[in-house]
Amino acid sequence: MAVLAPDSSIIKLKSKIYFNGLMLSFK
Repeated sequence: MAVLAPDSSIIKLKSKIYFNGLMLSFK
């Protein structure tokens, strides 16, 4: 579990950046 915590936070960060990129491309 201690190893999964950092991975999930990185995935959250990447998905957030990806989502922001999508919103910018649709504007």
